[in-house]
Amino acid sequence: MQLWQLTTAVVAGSEPPRQWALLEVPGREIFGLGVLAGVMVVAVARGWLWWRGPKRVRRVDASAAHQVPQPASAPVSVAIEPAARPVVPVAVVARPTIAPAEPDVAAPVRELLSSLESLKVTLATGRRELVDRYLFAAVAELASGAAPCGRCDLVLVGFDEPASASGLTMHRDSVAAALDVIAARTVTARRRLAESRAGAANGEVTPRSWGLTMLVSRVAPTSAELAMLVDLVSEPGRLAALLPALHADQLPAGASVLELSHAQGQRQDVVSTLLPAHRPAPDVRRVPSQPRPASLRIGVLGQLTINGQPGALLPAQTQLIVALALHSEAGLLGKQLCELLGSDADHPKPADSLRQLIARTRRQLGRTDDGSQWIQHLGHGRYALHKETRVDWYEFDKLTAQGARAGDAGQLSAALAMVRGQPFTGCYYWWLDIELIDAVSTKIVTAAATLAELALSGRDAAAAARAARIGLMADATSEPLWRLLMRAEHAAGNLAGVREAWSHCVDAVAEIAVDGEPEPATAALYHQLLDHRVS
Repeated sequence: MQLWQLTTAVVAGSEPPRQWALLEVPGREIFGLGVLAGVMVVAVARGWLWWRGPKRVRRVDASAAHQVPQPASAPVSVAIEPAARPVVPVAVVARPTIAPAEPDVAAPVRELLSSLESLKVTLATGRRELVDRYLFAAVAELASGAAPCGRCDLVLVGFDEPASASGLTMHRDSVAAALDVIAARTVTARRRLAESRAGAANGEVTPRSWGLTMLVSRVAPTSAELAMLVDLVSEPGRLAALLPALHADQLPAGASVLELSHAQGQRQDVVSTLLPAHRPAPDVRRVPSQPRPASLRIGVLGQLTINGQPGALLPAQTQLIVALALHSEAGLLGKQLCELLGSDADHPKPADSLRQLIARTRRQLGRTDDGSQWIQHLGHGRYALHKETRVDWYEFDKLTAQGARAGDAGQLSAALAMVRGQPFTGCYYWWLDIELIDAVSTKIVTAAATLAELALSGRDAAAAARAARIGLMADATSEPLWRLLMRAEHAAGNLAGVREAWSHCVDAVAEIAVDGEPEPATAALYHQLLDHRVS
């Protein structure tokens, strides 16, 4: 047997062979040195493998975690291969941004989210705590990015959770503030749609390529806010909303209702019943043989309304009516309407689309009492509204002019009764003249101030305060109206009302005043009224 064979046998752990004893002494020394070298090689190799093994496992795990996307709420598992030395695994758990949905409500939520985009606006009704659980579960599902509707941008009202990893998350304090975000995205969608049509040769951008924007609110909207939301989701862009329900008689036709309840005999399981496109039941008290007279009333002194209802028509139809109403004297040419109803000045509406829009709007409005169309063609391509159409702004302007000339408090009071808020609320039209909005607000403030002065001179403090508050709805930064309100409260002996009016005035003008303070005349009046009490 050769020396290298003996060395190999020893290194492998075999029993020393019998030939060991037959070797001469010099041979035994050489053989011993070989065995020692082999042991050293084995020791070094095992030490190197022991030192490199954990690093290799961690590097493989890190690479796998980087390549495989997981939900934000899912723990990261580490696979450990068997080794000679046991390795203690370290659990790495990502902090969830929103609590995962409870099992009893997760299934109904996922079922709704699969069709929420097509439903547009969905209102959840039921016990308050049950609706809250459902809304929190919906937000958790949407934030995880694993919802059936896919990744989306969230606009949340009444939720305190931080932003999720699913997409952009915007928190707002009220439904009105959230509607501002939705309206801005609608304008952007319309512009992108116009650009895609103009550049169709370079590849059209389809709405499905746009991201979905989802509004989820724990705060119930007002009737006006809900009508505006239904109006906005009908515009271009991918928009949907999930909110608590209002009373059944306040629901617009475009909203779906989701009824939530507990399963029979189960306090935890949630049962959801979807009623798409809820429409209020007809009023049985109304006599069919006495139909209401035909009318077309456009309200712009506050929330935009058609015949007293916000969102009564489709957005494009509403814009057509408002454009004709604000140009009622001579009407508008078809070319002018195409320019106004386009996405912007450079992208007019096609003439064929305008004709179809006019035809649909005529059918929606019906006919006047004399059988005419509400949208009339005057000839030579010019359109105008019927002469019986009523616009609250024109009626207000006429009444206030007559009342101011005659000093008639009755006419001024009747005019101010038409004001329902800030003029042109909900009119997101690029062509709407800012000067017109300012002129209407100025007219309201002037009428309110005139009526308040007349009421104070007649020792009617309540009427003066009421007139001042109506004017402040149109322009909350008008200090002459705040001064009139403080005088009216003082005349009524309400010093707490004086202080409250002063506080609101300070807050209102803080953002627009150069020094952030009210005018010296306002401050002087406030201190004067507090120093001189009513006798």
